[in-house]
Amino acid sequence: MGYNFLGDLEKIPLVGTSVVVKADYLAGHQTIVRSALKALVEGHGYLLNPANKAAVMEIMTKKLGITDSMAANDGYEDYVRRTDRHAFVVVDGLKNIQRFMKLRNPKIGEISMDRLVDMSILRELEKSGFLEQALAGKSASR
Repeated sequence: MGYNFLGDLEKIPLVGTSVVVKADYLAGHQTIVRSALKALVEGHGYLLNPANKAAVMEIMTKKLGITDSMAANDGYEDYVRRTDRHAFVVVDGLKNIQRFMKLRNPKIGEISMDRLVDMSILRELEKSGFLEQALAGKSASR
């Protein structure tokens, strides 16, 4: 019979994947952070590129131990359909997570999410054309 549908979280801004570093680490290790961000964005673009579906499905079923190919396909299609195709963090998503967390620790509500986010490297990658190319699933030169 399956599960009862309780609601769709698709329209609620949340953050799923982020790179989190301290400000002093970012200041002293921009090359490392930039390289890590580029690799993550390229991987994301590869996964979302329809031409790579067979390879992604093979990796996904093997690494996650999925034996039901229909379930794997449904999961893949759902991920591709629901995933944002940009690399910038949605601050409203962080604020939603903060809202949930401050129920357990009210001090979390005092933190300014806008001050925590530094998108300078992503803006640099966007300006260079890297983001558009990588998110289109094209391997970018390093």
